[in-house]
Amino acid sequence: MVSISFPVDLLIHLIEFLIKLDKARDLLDYENRERVENLSQKVSLLKNYAVDIENETRHHNRLLDDVDDDVGSNYVFLKNTSNRLNRLMRTNKNSRLTCYLAIDGPTLTSRDR
Repeated sequence: MVSISFPVDLLIHLIEFLIKLDKARDLLDYENRERVENLSQKVSLLKNYAVDIENETRHHNRLLDDVDDDVGSNYVFLKNTSNRLNRLMRTNKNSRLTCYLAIDGPTLTSRDR
């Protein structure tokens, strides 16, 4: 068996270097764990924002659908009223007076009260 002798100073420096290397590795592991935790929190926050945006979008879509339904029903109501007034104008001799009473009559009675 061959014996190799190293100077004691060299062995001490090598051991100190290995200890520092181990501490540096531990520090890097700790920093990586911290960064992963920080990133995880940010991803979770972004996910919550996405869920909130989705919920708001669904709510606003429902509101827009309701407005669309209301506009559609008002359109049909106004179209039917217009058709009735046109028929009234064609069939009645005093159509202007009748139309005036049909359109402005309710406002006259509400003002008189």
